[in-house]
Amino acid sequence: MNKGLVAGLVAAALVGGGSYYALQGKLGGSAGSSLDYVPADTLVFVGGLEPMSWSDLAAFRDSFSMGSKPEDMQKMVQDLLQAEGETPNQAPAGFRLLLSLYADYLTAVTAPDFKPEVLGLTDKLDSALYTVGALPVIRIKLGNEATFDAFLSKAEGRFKLQAEAGTLDGFSYKRYALNDDAKQPIYLAIGKRDGYAVLTLDLGTLIPANEGLSVAFGLTKPAQDLASSGTLQAMVKEQGLKPFSLGFLNHEALIRTITRADSPLAKLLDKVSEGEVTQNLAPFRSAACQSEIEGMAALWPRTVFGYTELDSSSSPIRVNSLLKVVSTDAAAMEQLQKLRGFLPDLSAGQSKFSYQLGLNMDELTPVLTSLWSRATQAKFSCEPLIAAQAQLKEVNPSLLGAMTGMVQGVQGMGIDLQELTLKPAVEGQEMPGIAALSFMATLSSKQPQQLWSMLAMMQPELAAMPLPADGQSVELPLPLPVELPGKIKLGVFGKHIALFSGDKAEALTASLGKQELTSNGFFHMGLDYGLVADAFDLLLKDKLAKQQALTAAAATEAEAASAAPSTESTEGMDESVYAEPTAAELKAQADRELEEMQTAQSMIAKLRGMRLSSGFDFTATGLEVRADMEMPKH
Repeated sequence: MNKGLVAGLVAAALVGGGSYYALQGKLGGSAGSSLDYVPADTLVFVGGLEPMSWSDLAAFRDSFSMGSKPEDMQKMVQDLLQAEGETPNQAPAGFRLLLSLYADYLTAVTAPDFKPEVLGLTDKLDSALYTVGALPVIRIKLGNEATFDAFLSKAEGRFKLQAEAGTLDGFSYKRYALNDDAKQPIYLAIGKRDGYAVLTLDLGTLIPANEGLSVAFGLTKPAQDLASSGTLQAMVKEQGLKPFSLGFLNHEALIRTITRADSPLAKLLDKVSEGEVTQNLAPFRSAACQSEIEGMAALWPRTVFGYTELDSSSSPIRVNSLLKVVSTDAAAMEQLQKLRGFLPDLSAGQSKFSYQLGLNMDELTPVLTSLWSRATQAKFSCEPLIAAQAQLKEVNPSLLGAMTGMVQGVQGMGIDLQELTLKPAVEGQEMPGIAALSFMATLSSKQPQQLWSMLAMMQPELAAMPLPADGQSVELPLPLPVELPGKIKLGVFGKHIALFSGDKAEALTASLGKQELTSNGFFHMGLDYGLVADAFDLLLKDKLAKQQALTAAAATEAEAASAAPSTESTEGMDESVYAEPTAAELKAQADRELEEMQTAQSMIAKLRGMRLSSGFDFTATGLEVRADMEMPKH
């Protein structure tokens, strides 16, 4: 197996596995927790400050298990076992073990009667995903080491794996090969110490033990641990994150990979590339670049993420999350906040889908010009930054003014769907029909009439459609590819031009007209997953109807073939070119497609009742992505 592929699989397995543990069992922040083993300068961290039990998370575990189905993971394992019997080229032992462990883990935790004790874990999991220098680590508190050993032995036995014994300062651990390179061997390493199971990588001489494995296994404590650094406490206080579930990506430490040859990740990359990385990054490692590039990174120190609400007692269940690129660059954030426009509140319509962009078009050119001027006028001594600055000077954003001037006053736009019911397509058509529809598209502007006049200049057909008076609407005779159950109307309501259809949308126009233009956001999207489930049900119904027709055609074909066998000679004919698929072949293909659709439908059906509201916004302290989700309580 390709070494690069193996490395990618291992990284994905470690990060994915750690993320799953972090979701299901959070960390304790008390003395003796896993945080004591996490270096304060870790590149990435997923964990928390307080414990949360499996029983508290049972409702969320059931909801989040849709991403990976246990039976699919078990099938992957069986396929790998079968492939190994058919070819001498086996996947590396470490990869097979990771896949086997994860398949059995997922099967266990998604069982309705799951108890963490069956895996040797405690009810209140103390676990963390982090890095020691460049080394990824997963640390998990054990409740019963013998049970955990049995869980590991089962995964080994499935592939008949025999671990190699690794030793470090008298400490013993198991390791499993992840490549077949004798020069630079890489191993998955699993060890137990201080009541924890530790999964990491044994990279041999690529990372000295005192900089990697010794700290990863807890033989040596980090110079400063995350528990005492105050970083997580500040995240909880400043970002409103729940203390039992949070994480971060350390931008400053990552940037030092570029600017510092002695950073852990830089040293690893240098060894792996046999010095090529050091040679390529030499221009960035001058004293000037170290000062200037690291200074810019300090203005955007980290990306933080976690839950702001996690309530399984409510009905529906509520899960709200935040991902934020933190910034201390007050001048830049002040400018970016000027781009925030208006997002209308149409929540009274119980939206099925919404997509809104609140963009203050009057500020777009001034903001971009201000940021451009700041970047091009900055004084740099770092040669790569000087070169980048020279290229930036060739692109002047003030030229945007000519285009944005045509849509002066625009504060936002969007579409909101309140109702959509589909019906099967009529004979001779591919597209399904629309049984019920209610939607509204909005364009918010300080001067709606002036904006419409400008649009009419660009689209002459609009000139024949003057805007009605405020609070009024007119029907639009638009040519459409499908027949709608109701008329499409155009209206002006306060500062908003609206295109809408349906009673529910029309009922929203009164409240829309009362909404003043305020800078209340930048982007929002909402989705009721029942809309997706309904559409998929209709597709499956259509597929079943076609399947019945193919079944009948195949039966007729078989009956005709048995009654009058063909005697026509096909000698000398290229059947791959001339032969049309038989009805039986078409039915067999359709059977496979139908089975796949039915499997997908069972997964999508679980989404019914789930609602997502997400958005992106500029704040005084960074760039925020929020996602609020409601899920039915089973």
